[in-house]
Amino acid sequence: MTELGVQLYEAARDGNENDVARLLGARANVHWRSQTGFTPLNIAAQHGHANIVRQLLAAGAIVNDATDNQFTPINSAADEGHTAVVLALIEAGADVNKTNTDGWTPLNTASNSGHKDVVVALLEAGANVNEVNNNGWTPVNGASKKGHLAVVQALIDAGADLNQPNAGNWTPLNSAADEGFLPIVVALITAGADINKPNDGGWTPLNSASTKGHVSVVEALVAAGADIHQTNNNGWTPLNTACDDGHQAIVRALIAAGADVNQPTSNGWTPLKSASTEGHLSIVQTLIAAGAELDQPSNEGWTALNAASNNCHALVVQALIDAGADLNLPNDNGWTPLNSAANEGHLPVVKALIAAGADLNQPNAGGWTPLNSASNKDHKDIVQALIASGAALDESNEVNNSQLRGTDPKALQLQGSWTPVNVAADRGFLQVVQLLIAAGASLDKANDGGWTPINSASKKGHTAVVEALAAAGADMNLGNKNGWTPLNTASDDGHEAVVLALIAAGADVNQPTKNGWTPIKSAATAGHLSVVQALIAAGADVNQTNEEGWTPLNSASTKGHALVVQALIDIGAHLDLPNEGGWTPINSAADEGHLPVVQVLIAAGANLYQNNKNGYSPRASAEAKGHVAVVAALDAAFRLVEAVARREVSRTRDLLAQGVSPNVVNADGQAPLHVAASPEPSPSGFFAWVNALKAGKDTVEIIKMLFNAGAVVDRRQNDGMTALAVAAWHGRDSIVALLLETGASVFCEDSNGDTPLHKASSQGHEKVLHQLIAAGASVEQRNKLGYSPRDTAVANGQTAIVGILDRLRREAAARPSIQERRSQTDKRYADTVAKDGQKASSVVPMAQIVSTKVDIAALDSSQLFEAVTIGDVARSKKLLVLGANPNATNDAGETPLHVAVRCDHRRLLELLLWAKGVDASVRNKEGDTPLIAAIKRGHRRFAQQIYTASIKPSSEVAATDIAIDTSVVLGRGGYGAVYKGVFNNQPVAVKTVFDPSNADALIYEMEAMQLCK
Repeated sequence: MTELGVQLYEAARDGNENDVARLLGARANVHWRSQTGFTPLNIAAQHGHANIVRQLLAAGAIVNDATDNQFTPINSAADEGHTAVVLALIEAGADVNKTNTDGWTPLNTASNSGHKDVVVALLEAGANVNEVNNNGWTPVNGASKKGHLAVVQALIDAGADLNQPNAGNWTPLNSAADEGFLPIVVALITAGADINKPNDGGWTPLNSASTKGHVSVVEALVAAGADIHQTNNNGWTPLNTACDDGHQAIVRALIAAGADVNQPTSNGWTPLKSASTEGHLSIVQTLIAAGAELDQPSNEGWTALNAASNNCHALVVQALIDAGADLNLPNDNGWTPLNSAANEGHLPVVKALIAAGADLNQPNAGGWTPLNSASNKDHKDIVQALIASGAALDESNEVNNSQLRGTDPKALQLQGSWTPVNVAADRGFLQVVQLLIAAGASLDKANDGGWTPINSASKKGHTAVVEALAAAGADMNLGNKNGWTPLNTASDDGHEAVVLALIAAGADVNQPTKNGWTPIKSAATAGHLSVVQALIAAGADVNQTNEEGWTPLNSASTKGHALVVQALIDIGAHLDLPNEGGWTPINSAADEGHLPVVQVLIAAGANLYQNNKNGYSPRASAEAKGHVAVVAALDAAFRLVEAVARREVSRTRDLLAQGVSPNVVNADGQAPLHVAASPEPSPSGFFAWVNALKAGKDTVEIIKMLFNAGAVVDRRQNDGMTALAVAAWHGRDSIVALLLETGASVFCEDSNGDTPLHKASSQGHEKVLHQLIAAGASVEQRNKLGYSPRDTAVANGQTAIVGILDRLRREAAARPSIQERRSQTDKRYADTVAKDGQKASSVVPMAQIVSTKVDIAALDSSQLFEAVTIGDVARSKKLLVLGANPNATNDAGETPLHVAVRCDHRRLLELLLWAKGVDASVRNKEGDTPLIAAIKRGHRRFAQQIYTASIKPSSEVAATDIAIDTSVVLGRGGYGAVYKGVFNNQPVAVKTVFDPSNADALIYEMEAMQLCK
């Protein structure tokens, strides 16, 4: 039966009357339903098969059986306009008022679809003419909305309620007027429909037609007496809506009918304001001609001219100007038409207003002038136009409380005192900044926070703007209210390019904020490595503290910036300088658990034993916070020093293999290398001499292991002694030889100014003395008491050493001077010329060469470069003694210092830094000083040595500026004495010479002492 029912459904749908008859004869189920609830009768009705409908009805089909959506057969047929089917169903007793799920009756669906014959049939069968669907639509409302005139007329004739609205209170007339169906509008008006009844939004039929632009409908409604001033819920009249939407013909019709051209909406928008806002020129002109008020403002103070200016309607603006609109009337927030146009970037409007004489400098309530507004938005052409017209360049956005009218003055006052150039600089608008600079804007006028234009640009990272302002003469060192300079703000935010630009322009790299933060302190705290490196290269003081005693290294350590920490260490930052709470860098890092930083500081030789003011050592701080890995690293460091002290080769090897730094120090500041350079523990027992021999071999092996692990050969212990000085002091010639071979410096002084040669001389170690002198040690270098190595030997009764040093002096004195060598060279040259038969007049004496500025230094520069390049220390030293210029440059602009860095010759670097008159600030053709070159190549030790040598702790002053007390002798030597003195209210030591001819030697010695400090 199910299969027959399906076949019956399909036959009924397709209109196969014979198949329907056959299937009915076979007793097919006439009530079979599809998945959506359609029976054979319903599907036949929907498709308009009247005969089949009759067949099915005769076979017992239910006439009102509905689908799942409650469509009965008659509703389906009515919706499709099948009149014959509708009549057959009516005849069979169908319910003409039964609704579907959405509340639609057959009459409603037929009216909505425009089926007049069906509508008439249903009405004659007793259908309710005013039945509404779920949304309140009556048949006549639906037909009016859809424009079915004949249906509307039939329903009017049947007595339909013409004013019954739908759920949104739209009446049939309003629906028809909104859609522009003039014949229906006329029919409904003629039948007595209410022409002014509004919908829920307050829109009357006239207002609806006006906003949609239906001119003929508007005219019909006006003619029928519609209220032309009745507003919607927002106060919009038909004229205002027509003006807003640009319907010129309707505007004219309504004005002709007497519409009020100045009646505003609820928010004060007049028809002219509406038309001007949207740029409807012809309507604006019509309203002006009709007498519209030009300057009537909206509730927020916007006039028609201001609205048109804000929206870039240049032709409307010109029409309003021509009609006499007020050019400078501001809105409630103080925006004049010119300011509005400038802010939005509307150049044609700006030009029109300027030409008409608008006030160029009238500010808004926030104090922003048109130039300020245009600068803030990067409107270059407008900025240029305003400048050319004479706009004030330096007006700042001071808040005008009289113009606020509802705006919170406190909020605006926080934004005060920004000049146009400051605003543009802050936003990074280079071309605007350049225009204002060229026009003569003040470059250093600060806002309320003290931010100048260059500081604002630096803070935001606008490099090109910073460069432009710097080139124009902006003050690069002017701080804001908290003392932050442009360089400091750029450093704090990590703007490397800005930092480099400011440095190149001469910014003070050490100027602190009010709480003592220098640029490098700011960059180090934030972890900006490249900025830190740039500041170091520019000579930043890496040890300057803020008010709380924090150095850049301490700040970087507590924040965990390991790479910054390493960079600062490489350049010579003080490892153990504590802040006011006694926290050293390694204690800070240990407390925060920054293991990489702790490891870097250990490797650099930080003091692991120094407590903070709470009595906590780095290990105690780490342990208290549970930083297990940091505690383990510190413990391993302690064990390495202990293993070296005991000459435990295997244990030392194991600890180094575990990654323990060979540069860790004990409580005396001794690194493992210092410990190894000291005498071995005294052997005991029967085979003491055997044990001593083994200990010596173990020491050598340990030192080699330490070097292989990266031990720093010239690290100083607390008293300033290097490992070489320790070995020299104890006469350990084998250790001295090993250290010299590894590159130990013979020039380094301890805290008393003693060099390794002083140490060896004082203790009478002849072999060590010869080793050190052969390595280039100076026999004339003096300690802080003015003692030479010879003096220390005398003071300690080392007569053999005194004899050796005296012999070396005599040999040096016997060598010809530079002048003598020059004369000998001239003579040899003259002899050669004479031998060759040339005239004596062709000989060019050396003195003449000097007088023509081709001096001996120039002649030897190529030789010096060659010697430095190949790493020949002895030859380089000889050339320097002969007068070679240490600052000569090659084709790449490199000095010998650059070459020593490039070729990785540390001994030569030290020699050159010690050379008299050397200039470490010379830049090569790439713009790099030797320091920058060392940093770029990763030569950390080189960078540290150059940086240290470049610092000039003393300066040349007049002798009269120093008060010398000759009654207090601090020291005396063979060439002079050291007296107590006072300079700038500070006690100083004044070193003097007995013979003025030794002054150059004194200066040379003091420079050397500075280099070796």
